[in-house]
Amino acid sequence: MTHLTITAAALGATPSLDPIDIDEDARPLHGGRGEDVTAVHPIPNMPNGAALFLADGCSTGGDGHQAAQAAITDVMMHMTLARWDPAALPRAILAADRACAARADTGTTTLIGALIVDGQVWLASVGDSQAWMFGEERVELTARQERRRVGDRIAMPEMKGPLLLNGHLVLASDGLWRSLWPEHAQRVLQSCGRRPAAALIDHVIDRRRELVDDTAVIVATRRLGLTHQVHMPPALTDWRQHDIAPLRAAERILK
Repeated sequence: MTHLTITAAALGATPSLDPIDIDEDARPLHGGRGEDVTAVHPIPNMPNGAALFLADGCSTGGDGHQAAQAAITDVMMHMTLARWDPAALPRAILAADRACAARADTGTTTLIGALIVDGQVWLASVGDSQAWMFGEERVELTARQERRRVGDRIAMPEMKGPLLLNGHLVLASDGLWRSLWPEHAQRVLQSCGRRPAAALIDHVIDRRRELVDDTAVIVATRRLGLTHQVHMPPALTDWRQHDIAPLRAAERILK
């Protein structure tokens, strides 16, 4: 048996939404700070399925936070209509690109979408937010399209998959990667216990002692050969000692 754990954490100068969790009734849940937005969505009728989305908005010419939220909402709507077929993910991102570009007051945004079904990962991305797979090897799954964003009408989603998930899948905005090299992230993940997303942000805090940018992280962890279990962890450590905005995180193991 295997189990899938999904954790999320966000750090920034503006108040976050409620802690991210997976509800029993499979409602989409959003979180994040500043212009970074995350969403974790159980895939209907797929007990071993989950959809992960991360967007980092840019406010040049519009509202970056609104762009990030709208892009994720648009992609989720199109994926629902496509019955969460992984092949539809690039088309859903292109549809979100057109929709964001049509909104006069909306900025642009990076976007990563990942579908996990029965231990396989499909991922598509636009922009410079990064996704990495950490297992026996360290593999980057995104192309770092620094000059392309959802909403600029030139989005070109890069698609990867299916890939076997045996280890950690990390989706994060550039607020994390500016302060943490992937090899350092891999070392953190090897000793992070059951809160990998929070551990990554905590490591950035310990190293920088200041905010470089809003930061959002989603980590999906799947280990082969583990007994199935369901766990809801207690509240995280009080982060006020760091003298910055508190980090909010939650985790849930999916069947």
